[in-house]
Amino acid sequence: MEYQVLARKWRPQQFDEVVGQEHVTTTLKNAIAKGRVAHAYLFTGPRGIGKTSMARILAKALNCAEGSIASPCDRCPSCKGIIAGNSMDVLEIDGASNRGIEQVRELRANVKFAPSSSRYKVYIIDEVHQITTDAFNALLKTLEEPPPHVKFFFATTEPHKVPATILSRCQRFDLRSISAKEIVDRLTRIAKSEKIAIDEEACFAIARYAQGSMRDAESILDQLVSFSEGTIGEGDVISMLGLVKESVLREMTDALIGGDFRKGLELIGAIAAEGKELPLFLADWIGYLRSIMLVLVRGGDERGAGVSPEAWKAISIQSGRISLDQILNVLEVLTKADQQMKWALSPRILLELAFLKASKVKEIASLPGILNKIRLLERKLQGSAVGGTSPGDTDAAGGNLLAPSAPPAGRDRAEAKRVSAGRGPAAEPRDDTPTDALDAAAPASSQGPQAVGDDRGPCSSPPPDGEALARVHEVWSEVLERVATVRPLLKSYLIEGRPAGFDGGVLCVEFAEDRAYHRDSLDHPHHKKLLKNILCERLGADVGIRFDIRKKTEKKETAEPCSAPRKEIQNLKKNPLIQSALEMFHAQVIDIKK
Repeated sequence: MEYQVLARKWRPQQFDEVVGQEHVTTTLKNAIAKGRVAHAYLFTGPRGIGKTSMARILAKALNCAEGSIASPCDRCPSCKGIIAGNSMDVLEIDGASNRGIEQVRELRANVKFAPSSSRYKVYIIDEVHQITTDAFNALLKTLEEPPPHVKFFFATTEPHKVPATILSRCQRFDLRSISAKEIVDRLTRIAKSEKIAIDEEACFAIARYAQGSMRDAESILDQLVSFSEGTIGEGDVISMLGLVKESVLREMTDALIGGDFRKGLELIGAIAAEGKELPLFLADWIGYLRSIMLVLVRGGDERGAGVSPEAWKAISIQSGRISLDQILNVLEVLTKADQQMKWALSPRILLELAFLKASKVKEIASLPGILNKIRLLERKLQGSAVGGTSPGDTDAAGGNLLAPSAPPAGRDRAEAKRVSAGRGPAAEPRDDTPTDALDAAAPASSQGPQAVGDDRGPCSSPPPDGEALARVHEVWSEVLERVATVRPLLKSYLIEGRPAGFDGGVLCVEFAEDRAYHRDSLDHPHHKKLLKNILCERLGADVGIRFDIRKKTEKKETAEPCSAPRKEIQNLKKNPLIQSALEMFHAQVIDIKK
């Protein structure tokens, strides 16, 4: 008897023998059992995963002499004819060579005739996307309303090329790529039945190369039987297919995580010197790193990783040395290099550059990390401001004109207690905070000594208007920052205005005529109450607030001297915390003139 290759000899003959497509086989078996078999099916998916085999098994199940059953007998003339490929009622057509309108017209003429000996006449069209548009249009009516004795089974690797009018007339099944573990189990079973000696590492190497195709894996196994002598090992697979050992992938990953540039470049040089295909190695390495990503995302799952047990141990260790953000950045860099290698004149240089870039991912701070550092610096700066504030201004008689702008140390302790209880400033305020909640967020004068951790007494009467305005100018920046922590959007409005004066204990904030919208947005009872409470907290005095529009005639007023702000900027640069922030973010302090 003529030799038959393993891919044909071990082709599935029953639904239960199809590997990795349980979602399709279960549906088809139930449809047969319930008598709900459609007139047209479309099987899609990558190469070598069982599309045509599924169509043949379904044809056998419908035409079996024992009746339409989910498990055909494989003994009757109909089943044997379908298996041998010479059944008169099951016609397999190659879409690439029968793609014209003339062939479709011939098919339409033949579907009228009843099957010769079977229950149904079945047309299996492989690579159906190769059929021309005109031929598809000629097939539409027949496909939608075929004779009762006709069934159409289509198979394609590119379903997006099939017209929507054809897709809508078929029941579509998407077959998935077969996992490496399923391929290894199938190869082990075949090797045991065929008395082929092969170790597990070799099976995993074949599965890596097959990339989800069972037919490719069986063909490689068939080729390895002729290539090797004795037991087929991983070295035989590596030598024949031009792959690299899993140990090389582990060493490359260790060099990448540890930032060992020299080791990584030496490994790439050794791979190139052995004549390996660098694009194939890079694709293999990306698959290995993907296994690390899966471990970080969903935890330990050796079956889903698709690697040998030895490699799985290394992956479990390496996943603890790199974060998810870092492995995502690495995969992004290497995937781009994989795409560019197709047109690269020097793949080695491109691979070396990709390795060096990917090795430096640990030096790149993630966005959440940067935001956390900024928040930490903000809290340190606020704490420094609290600790460095003078006890308050005094008049000529030694009396306290206004309470100090920063609360005493007791407030720090109160804030720390709230942070430990989960109620402190760690939770940032939102712009959509309900207005009813603003009173609770900001300290009100009616709340007395316990307002927002301030251990001072209730707000007192305001000082004379001139002294109060000077004090407001001193604490205005603190007022803006306090508003931002409660209602950030209000700060963007309030910053457009300026304290213009006091009138009977009421602070007047003026806006330019082109900022009337900002003034109207602030002129709301809830907003005014919030600002009044914050002013009371900072000034230690009960003051009112109103918003006005500055007239054009007031534009010529004498500008305030700029020496004070510039002096503040110079003092700000000397602050140790500011200096550390400038060094950390490579920033500088600038003076923006309005």
